[in-house]
Amino acid sequence: MVSLFVGTGVFLLVTVGIIGQAARRVQKLESSINRRAGEMLMSWETVYGGAHGSERTKSFGLLVDFAEKIITRFRKNNSDI
Repeated sequence: MVSLFVGTGVFLLVTVGIIGQAARRVQKLESSINRRAGEMLMSWETVYGGAHGSERTKSFGLLVDFAEKIITRFRKNNSDI
């Protein structure tokens, strides 16, 4: 039973981390497109995105930040394997 909870927790942490990485990538794309166009054409994830937008202090944004830090540390620690 404990392994089920641990497995579910790890799965959710990884999923939230991937969502955060995707949100950051969309923000970079929005910024690049807006810079090339010379005007604000795209702003959804940057302004309204729940993962990293203006709502960052809410629980989902904080969870995404935590998950990304854990994933980054895991990758850094296992990069020599």
